[in-house]
Amino acid sequence: QQQQQQQQQQQNDRNKDPDTNSSVAVFGSDAFPLSEAPTDRLVFIDNLPIDIDPNRLWNSFGRCGDIEAIEIFHSRPDLDPGRKSIDDRKKIRSPSSNSRRQRWQRPRTPLYGMVLYKDSKGAAKAVADPLRIFGMVLDKHLIRSHAASGMTKLYLEDVSSEHDIAAIEYELSRLLHPHLYVCLDASGHRKRHRPVRGPLSCVIRFPSFEAAYKSYCILSQELTFLNEENQDCTLHWMETPPDAFLFWTRQLNF
Repeated sequence: QQQQQQQQQQQNDRNKDPDTNSSVAVFGSDAFPLSEAPTDRLVFIDNLPIDIDPNRLWNSFGRCGDIEAIEIFHSRPDLDPGRKSIDDRKKIRSPSSNSRRQRWQRPRTPLYGMVLYKDSKGAAKAVADPLRIFGMVLDKHLIRSHAASGMTKLYLEDVSSEHDIAAIEYELSRLLHPHLYVCLDASGHRKRHRPVRGPLSCVIRFPSFEAAYKSYCILSQELTFLNEENQDCTLHWMETPPDAFLFWTRQLNF
């Protein structure tokens, strides 16, 4: 029993001081990307508060096991006006609903994160049914965890209208050759909430997370659309919701 108490105390100390760990960035540190996809150790977390930081996420999911690295995506602190006391009587805008199907979907912030555990046991606890189905409440946000094995899509968003579908297909296929060939459908890649002549966005589907992970590592470093100056093109594991700007600027509250 005394040994168990000592182990629990050591775990609590690690959770309270994540800065003592080797890394807090999954793709931002020199140790990544890994040569092989960490399918059994990586967990995706969605619907994060817009002012979330790695330490808070570390303290929340560190209870499941020892964490090796954390990275948060789609954070826009430059748009955040800061927390304000909102009058309950003041009307707050609600997320848009363009279809009957969307009305039954919970609102989702544009922020999501990756949590890389040191072993598969921690990741298994983080995606167990209670957290995967019911989620965890953090700052009134119902955040949910997703196993990496189910993440088989990449979202290439806001490609300049100067590039057509054929150019995007060619660039993606060139970078992923000879492992994958990309064929895009030209009918549905402009976001519904974008102007007709606005930026292009498309979903790239893969047969497995391992293929998606390897492709992400290649495209995030070598895709010319992402490196062009004065361009807003991004590559993400989760689709950006149409109300993202309203979340970043705290015009949406739920």
